[in-house]
Amino acid sequence: MRMKPSTFKKGFITGRRIEGKMMSDILCYRSRIRFIVCAAMLLILMAGPGCLGRRSGRELVQNRCTECHTLFQVEASRKTSREWRITVSRMIDYGARISNKEIRILIDYLTDTYGPEKS
Repeated sequence: MRMKPSTFKKGFITGRRIEGKMMSDILCYRSRIRFIVCAAMLLILMAGPGCLGRRSGRELVQNRCTECHTLFQVEASRKTSREWRITVSRMIDYGARISNKEIRILIDYLTDTYGPEKS
């Protein structure tokens, strides 16, 4: 038995077909897709280092350092561990909000990523 094309009753769409599919089927399909995408995003966020209460050095640089200046200033610098420690201490004196635990993570990341050029 074949259904009739779109019919309207009292302002509601009933049995509307779009490319051979019922509108209600399409809306249900979209809802499932949205749910799956949201669930996947939640799992990705939970799997990251932030879910364990720890932050990666990269996250710290992006969240803390860019409050006052661009990442270009950090990326353009090439410093030793001692020089990064002095820089981070100076930024804390200027008002950067970095905990004692985060300082070590930040300095290690900066030294490994933006340390002196190796010959």
